Amino acid sequence: MATTKIFPELPDWVFDLREQSAGVYEMTGTDKLGRSIAATGSDLDALIERCKADVHELVARVRR
Repeated sequence: MATTKIFPELPDWVFDLREQSAGVYEMTGTDKLGRSIAATGSDLDALIERCKADVHELVARVRR
C-alpha cells in the first residue's frame, strides 16, 4: 500500500512511498509536467532526502 506525500518546498511534486519488503522502501515522485524520479533504500529519512535532492538536481538540469 502506497502513502502519498507532499512537501511544501516542492509544491509541484507528489510522492508515493511504499514498503517493498520488510524495511525496504521505494519512493517515486512525479511533477505536474510528468517528470519523475525514483529511489529505493532501507533508511527512510535518507531516502526522502535523496528524493528531494534528486528533484532539485533535475529541475536545475532542465533550467540550464
